[in-house]
Amino acid sequence: MQTPGAVMARGDRALPATITPRSGPRQRRRAAQRGSAAFHQPMGFWSPAVLVGDAKRHGVRGREPEHDSLHARRRGDPDWARTGSRTVIERLILAGALDGFGVPCRTLLWELGGLRTSAGELDLAVPLPPLDLATLTPWELRRQEEQVLGLSVGDHAFGALRSWLARQGLASSRALRRVADGSRVATAGVLVVRQSPPTAKGHVFLTLEDEHGLIDVILRSRVAERVRAILEGSAVLRVVGMLQRADGVQSILAWHVEPLWIPGGATQPD
Repeated sequence: MQTPGAVMARGDRALPATITPRSGPRQRRRAAQRGSAAFHQPMGFWSPAVLVGDAKRHGVRGREPEHDSLHARRRGDPDWARTGSRTVIERLILAGALDGFGVPCRTLLWELGGLRTSAGELDLAVPLPPLDLATLTPWELRRQEEQVLGLSVGDHAFGALRSWLARQGLASSRALRRVADGSRVATAGVLVVRQSPPTAKGHVFLTLEDEHGLIDVILRSRVAERVRAILEGSAVLRVVGMLQRADGVQSILAWHVEPLWIPGGATQPD
């Protein structure tokens, strides 16, 4: 995913809403083709994470990463991790490429610590005491995958958080479409775009993403200056402001921006 704080020009603002048709197998095939073609766009439009998210919302499904050779080796070789790079295998685990083992991510990482990962290591047994490791929440798994790969082809991380977000009074991008112009709103999303054009007189334009779509946010110069450090260091934001619509375009004129801290139990069902 694009690094929070990076500046990316929007290019064609309507692109995510139009790259993929909505219905039918043929349309979905075309959507996948158009989505793939969008990855070859000139630099400065939309990040791969945004394009993948839009394709998912329009019915295009991707395959989770998987490492077939390690799957085969682990079934019959106690030294299945001997590939020459412990770091590579650790990143494969974090990206979900070894989920087919049926072993929780944290357990695999713990197991990796006792294995030889290269032929040059001494063939010494490293006994590891059993640990009762907490299972990662769906939110943690998705964010972990995004941090390693830069995107996730699975469900958006906010999908597992929606009940908790609603209890915090944070509206989804879908709910915002039903809110009257001029209303005070609070929402949250993953920061996917931040730009500050030289002609904008210090205004900053953000795009947040949740499981239903994109949310445009406008910060006046005084607000933008006050929250600069937050924008540069936070990947997930809570925003409060006024909903406004003009010429068919919806945005939030925000006066409050802060990091969204998500507790460990936030993905538990009500």
